[in-house]
Amino acid sequence: MEIRHLRIENFRRLVAPLEIGPLEGGLNVLGGDNEAGKSTVLQALRVALFDRHGLSGRAASELQPYGHRVGPEVTLTFTCGGDEYRLWKRFCQGAGARLEGPGGRWEGDAAEEALQSLLGFERPGRGATDARHQGVWGLLWVTQGTTFHAVDPAESARRSLGAVLEAEVGDVLGGATGQRLLRHFATERGRFWTSTGRPGKALKDADARVETLSTELAEVDGQLAEFDEAVNRLAREREELAALDDPDAAAERQRRLDAARAAHQRLEARRAERERLAGAVRVAEAEHQQRERDWTERQKDIRALAGLEQTLTAADTALADADARVSRAEAAEAEARAAHETAAGAVSAARRAEEEAARARERLDGEQRLRADREALARAEEALEAARQARASVADVAIQRGDVDELRGIEDRLARAEARLEAGATRVDAEVAVPVSVSGAAEPVAEGQWRLTGEGVLALEGIGTVRVSPGGVDLTSAREARDEAREARRGVASRLGVDTAADAEAALQRRERAHADAAASEKVAAAHARDGVAALRERVQATAERIEALPAADDGVDLESAAAALPARREAREAREREHADSGQRHGECRDALADCREARVAARTERDQQARRRDQLAAALAEARAGRDDDALYAALAAARQALETARDDLARADAAIAAEDPETVALQLKTAEAAVSRAREERERAERSVRDLQVRLEALGQQGLGERRVELDTALAEAQRERERLHREAGAVKLVADELEAAASEARRTFLGPVMERLAPYLRMLMPDAELVLDDTLTLTGVRRGGREEAFDDLSLGTREQLAILVRLAFADLVAERGEPVPVVLDDALAFADEHRFEAMKLALARAAERHQVLVLTCRPRDYATLGAPLHRLERAL
Repeated sequence: MEIRHLRIENFRRLVAPLEIGPLEGGLNVLGGDNEAGKSTVLQALRVALFDRHGLSGRAASELQPYGHRVGPEVTLTFTCGGDEYRLWKRFCQGAGARLEGPGGRWEGDAAEEALQSLLGFERPGRGATDARHQGVWGLLWVTQGTTFHAVDPAESARRSLGAVLEAEVGDVLGGATGQRLLRHFATERGRFWTSTGRPGKALKDADARVETLSTELAEVDGQLAEFDEAVNRLAREREELAALDDPDAAAERQRRLDAARAAHQRLEARRAERERLAGAVRVAEAEHQQRERDWTERQKDIRALAGLEQTLTAADTALADADARVSRAEAAEAEARAAHETAAGAVSAARRAEEEAARARERLDGEQRLRADREALARAEEALEAARQARASVADVAIQRGDVDELRGIEDRLARAEARLEAGATRVDAEVAVPVSVSGAAEPVAEGQWRLTGEGVLALEGIGTVRVSPGGVDLTSAREARDEAREARRGVASRLGVDTAADAEAALQRRERAHADAAASEKVAAAHARDGVAALRERVQATAERIEALPAADDGVDLESAAAALPARREAREAREREHADSGQRHGECRDALADCREARVAARTERDQQARRRDQLAAALAEARAGRDDDALYAALAAARQALETARDDLARADAAIAAEDPETVALQLKTAEAAVSRAREERERAERSVRDLQVRLEALGQQGLGERRVELDTALAEAQRERERLHREAGAVKLVADELEAAASEARRTFLGPVMERLAPYLRMLMPDAELVLDDTLTLTGVRRGGREEAFDDLSLGTREQLAILVRLAFADLVAERGEPVPVVLDDALAFADEHRFEAMKLALARAAERHQVLVLTCRPRDYATLGAPLHRLERAL
């Protein structure tokens, strides 16, 4: 088969008619921009050939353009077996099919059956077809974004490719008889095994039956073992209960408990005595610490009194020195004060001379600034007036950039609506000698010509009427879109006071130029009046007033000479101020020194008085303490307290030794173990009694279940189930063995005949990867590539390599089919997107080689990349 011509209309995004052709028998490049409809072209081709015209449901509605309830239509001209055929199909609205060829013309379902018989593909029971039904077509027509997927032919495509070797494969398997045997044993194997080689339902049921009976038998055996264990355990519990009731053992446990308690009581008595002696030690320690503190405080007071006497003598000497320093500081401060007052008079005279020169300078500077500010004010006011006039010239223009863009967008929408209406409208030419009147959706175009965008009536006076109903695109919605756009343009243009977007643009430009001129004038004004014209005007007024307010110069005073003397007078004033500051600093230093001396004298007198008071207070306190207890009595009390502490500590040590001799840890352990033995014996007896009662109840319940009889029944059923399972497994194993051997033989035969495929693939592969070998399994699936002695899985290759190898395998399959005299076009949608420059050139040569044997259609958004092949280029441009 070769495709010659294709016409698509109202199919998904392709609403307007799209014509492709005539196509040649070799390589054809179909170029279009992104979203131009390349993938839609391939879909339309698939749907026209393989889907029924009566397709319904979601699969059919997805063929319609978005928002349109029209009938997608595809017309295809192709050759098959040397004869030319023309196929037309329409879906959804007004669905229909027609096939024309050398054998006649077929309509509707007859056309579908004739097409299926001609091309040899399958159809599903209902719904749309896919690669599973399209045979080798689905394998060689590759949609966008799938070129890098592994080549895994569907079953129908695998049968078509394997038909070339069908006779030889059949001979290997014993012809038709061998095929029947293979199918028979494959069916039998399906009774026992799943497709993945796991046991099927029959085997699982047999295994489950044996497992269930084994589980039940194990449960009964467990219950019988539990019965025997319960009998033995009851005997043990009764023996243990008898041992716990032995009176001699009970008496021995009680005797041990009484002895342990007596030892514990003796130990507790010794511990109580030890606590009493420890309290006596704490009392003696407190008494000793108190006597030691009293003696230490007495000695500290004696040493402190001696130290205060020495300190008081030193304080008297320091006070006399401070009085002498104050006298000397008072004389120095009086001298410095007199010098500072003299310097202050010189500063006042120098300041008066400087102020006179400064007033002269201020008047001269003010007059100069006033002249400059008045000139700047005049220029700024002139610039502002120019800006005001510029803005006033366009005050009546209110158009904004958004208004122009809005009007231009409406005009663009109106133009598109007019074009769409023009494309779908019907033109009527009437050359008659009688008056003609029109009504309905008819518009005059020229003399004797009308354009109908809907149903219209032409009345021919004296003759009759002509009613015209245009078809094609949805004219009602197109006319409504045009009218809506016209009304929108009229409203916006009226609001803006213009006729067209161009008029609005011109008015906007005039307004923008005037505003630009005004802004430039305002910048000039701002340059002359940085703080604003009003501020500059106020500054001129203030400067004039300030000059007027200045005192008038004395008669005969030259202002310029007085102003020129300002620096010299300023220097003289600064010199007098420095002298005044120096004298002030000296006076301050003397005054500070005097204050320091006086402060030091006060501090010395205060310190001497404080030390005297402290000496008197300490002497009185020490005399009072000695009156209560003198130094000898205080020391004797300390010695007696020390002796009492030593005696108490000796008594406590003897008590600790007596407790250690009793071995407290052993006494506590003996009491604990004796009490635990009595308690444990009591608890064990209670437990044994409960256990005996529970075991007696459990044995009575088990004895009523007939476990022995149930075990015999289960044992017999289990033996029978095991025999049936072994029989089924033997049969299943034999069937699987025969089926596996037959399929292995068939796979080996198919692998043997992969040679012709590899032979056709080799020239293509040499162009791309000379040292590589592709790996196909016995289902003709591309699984990897072998190079450098190592096999790489297909999924481990880069996207670009996977895409290129998958295309080469498809070209080889197409060569194989073409050599049988049944060529199928190869269609690639946006392929080789991941190829580098070198491999892209190699792949183009591979496509050119394949095009010498069968038709190749390349759908691409980069048609210039294929220009070097010299193939015809068909632009995907819709008809007007």
